[in-house]
Amino acid sequence: MNVLQKTIVLSNGILMPLFSLRTWNLTNYQRDKQDIRYALQHEYRLINSVQMYNNGKMIGQAAKDSSVPPQEVFLVSKLNAHQCEYNTAKKTINEMLKNLQTDYLDLCLIHWPVPKKRLETWKTLEEAYREGKSKAIGVSNFEPKHLDELLANCEIPLVVNKVELHPAFCQKNIKIMTYMPLMAGNCQKNKVIKQLSKKLQTTPAQICLRRVYQQGTIAIPKSSSPQRIIENTQIESFELRQENSDLIETISEKNMIEIHEMWNINKINESW
Repeated sequence: MNVLQKTIVLSNGILMPLFSLRTWNLTNYQRDKQDIRYALQHEYRLINSVQMYNNGKMIGQAAKDSSVPPQEVFLVSKLNAHQCEYNTAKKTINEMLKNLQTDYLDLCLIHWPVPKKRLETWKTLEEAYREGKSKAIGVSNFEPKHLDELLANCEIPLVVNKVELHPAFCQKNIKIMTYMPLMAGNCQKNKVIKQLSKKLQTTPAQICLRRVYQQGTIAIPKSSSPQRIIENTQIESFELRQENSDLIETISEKNMIEIHEMWNINKINESW
């Protein structure tokens, strides 16, 4: 069984693939649709979408053109900060389904813990869950204080928190889903990662993805190269031993990834 066939069980019993294709910044309709179709035809089964990316129609068409049975494709999408009010969120979920050419999402997330609106948005997701429009619901970029608030007020528990690169925490039965596991491309430059990749005869990207994989974390690397789409999944032939992991842990957060101010939740609003 290769990494693309491995799954994780969410707290509501849903099986979710451990490996995904990230679709951020895929805006060339014909080329990127072909890349998504290629990934699906080569056993990728988790496709991560976000409403603000405006590529739902492309993903839906690529999935249809791939000839992979719809029930085998795990579709994830997110409501962004401008779609957090109840009526807007409800309308947006319906638009997601229409664009993706599906009757339901496998997982729907709240993109950001928007002040004074996140609980209202969560009620919309709970409604979508009850109506069968999403098989599972969760959040993204939530810190522990946001999770505590949500867990204290929700009727249907969240099953996933999607965060940047590596989990800082894991609470209750919430699974961690990572974006930018390749350090936004900086893994190719990092001395520690390059040193390990040379030693283990792998690529720097494979080192990062193997680390996430060994942690049991859901990964969504981005690539527009057919070669790397396949290469990124070839991480079963080696293992990171403790001394390798210890070496990776020496990489400081500052060197690990270039965090853009717009994505740094600590800089956005301390009251969140």
